[in-house]
Amino acid sequence: MVGIIGTVVNIVGGNMKTKTKSDKQRILDLLRKNENGWVCSMTIMRELFIKDYAQRISDLRADNHNIDGEKCTIHDHKPYMYRLNVEYNHDSLF
Repeated sequence: MVGIIGTVVNIVGGNMKTKTKSDKQRILDLLRKNENGWVCSMTIMRELFIKDYAQRISDLRADNHNIDGEKCTIHDHKPYMYRLNVEYNHDSLF
């Protein structure tokens, strides 16, 4: 490993070849964790540090994920909140 990143990886341990999750996948994981519950966009920005979350939400919708969005009522501010509508396949439950 070369460069400053390689040096840091060697110090803290790890593997540069280990894949990290994409921003899109991290948002999807957060929405799934809150199954059918609302997630404020400020949570996405502050906890996941994803500033272009709206584009990632759009990408997820383009991938056929059923995501609702509306003005945040959790904190009563202008940013949006999002919810992944989970659809269950009843044939696979039993």
